[in-house]
Amino acid sequence: MVSIKHMLSLLVFEALAILPVVLIIYWGQKYGGGFSWKFKDKLKFNYHPVFMIIAFVFVMGHAVITFPDPTIGTSHKEVHPCNTQLGCCGICHCWINSRT
Repeated sequence: MVSIKHMLSLLVFEALAILPVVLIIYWGQKYGGGFSWKFKDKLKFNYHPVFMIIAFVFVMGHAVITFPDPTIGTSHKEVHPCNTQLGCCGICHCWINSRT
């Protein structure tokens, strides 16, 4: 059984973890010039911090905070591959942009 204290802490974490994601997207739009998927466009590098923040703050934090609970502990195993994929997307954006 999931305790009320654990669920409340998970809810607070989710609310606080979404804040850096929103702020980095705002920064990319306002100060970074926006986002672009075009091949030769320098704006595609702005996806790098977005993917890295989502992977290492939001997704990894969610995996760590759900680990101790046996009822939702299986999501811990399912979240880490998602974290790895998002981290790889961020690193690939950085690597591809440095070559163009």
